[in-house]
Amino acid sequence: MSTSKTNWIAKELLLAFGSLILLALSCNNSEIEQPINTPIPGYPLRIEILGVSENGIFDPALVEDEAGQIWMSYSEVNLSPIAPKLLHVQTRIAVSTDRGATWEDRGLINPAQPVTLPPPYQGLPAVWVQEVSRLIFNPYALDSERWQMFWLRYLRVYDSDQDSSIPLFEHGWIAWKGAPAPEGPWSRGRKLFSGSLYNEDNNGDALGAPEYPLERLFPAALGDCLVFTEPGALVAEDGVYISLKCPTGAEGGKIVLLHCSHDLLTCDYRGNLLEDEEASSFNNRFNGFSATEMFRNSEDIFLMVTPTETEAKLYRGCYVFRIIDLENAELERIDSRPNVVLIVEGTDRSFNGACTYSQGSAVGIIYSQAFPGAPPEFRLFASGRVP
Repeated sequence: MSTSKTNWIAKELLLAFGSLILLALSCNNSEIEQPINTPIPGYPLRIEILGVSENGIFDPALVEDEAGQIWMSYSEVNLSPIAPKLLHVQTRIAVSTDRGATWEDRGLINPAQPVTLPPPYQGLPAVWVQEVSRLIFNPYALDSERWQMFWLRYLRVYDSDQDSSIPLFEHGWIAWKGAPAPEGPWSRGRKLFSGSLYNEDNNGDALGAPEYPLERLFPAALGDCLVFTEPGALVAEDGVYISLKCPTGAEGGKIVLLHCSHDLLTCDYRGNLLEDEEASSFNNRFNGFSATEMFRNSEDIFLMVTPTETEAKLYRGCYVFRIIDLENAELERIDSRPNVVLIVEGTDRSFNGACTYSQGSAVGIIYSQAFPGAPPEFRLFASGRVP
């Protein structure tokens, strides 16, 4: 693929991948409509994990175990030893025994992997990035796979001429692995879902071809999906439901829902939960949704996403919607518009979002926020809010 084509892909899809653009953020002083939230005493609460990452943590995913402990997979963001802007993002896991107030790291699950590239990228520093993970506990799965993780694995290169880190999304896919316990041993990864940009040269690696090339399996519904990213996952008796961001271009995309068997040997498409064009109904500067998450609270099931604002290159908090028909991918709507039941936001005009929640948590929804130029640049905060 030519460098110009690669640059086009990067330009078209950057906002579909939240933590990928954070170092490129700049201040924007334009006014934007903000919902009013009543302050909660003691919040936001900074979530810190000692002993990891010189540049911060991001993209959390919470799940409760049978003993009442809360586990979190998260992205560790490290500075690159080989290029100044080529961040090494990798997946770690942590545990909380006090319902989310404090955390202890329990190890590295998916390491970032520096790689030597073939032509035409030879000589460019490159790394396999492992991020936007989603951790679940599945009591219906095999004992050896009751803990499951979905995440995005893709390639980034540093171009010194442009002084920028370029995502090569054609070398990327949604991956999966399982384990009998959160600390492992974790199985070898599987290459699950890919979009139309996927480069079949990747089929020569140890994982082979993607198990579900979704744009070919469901061409009418997903044929325009360039890539898939930011998975959400919810366990049910009949299988695992997986939400994914499907970017279709610079100004288009959707949040889609899949249903898979507990062993992930069969998967099918259930529908679109949200269309990017619906975002402007909440704010005329929003151009879409990203950072999908699904969770239960009491008897209800919710979808949580982050609105995106293209002009300012920002994530704008998290919007929570009630799912009224999981099997058919239907949200609660009022006069055809999705009914938002809760909005969680970080500091005004900051890059914040990519939220998570588990009903075993006592600190509410946890969100990510970027602090460009103020290391650690990537931080997590508990909001204290629940739907």
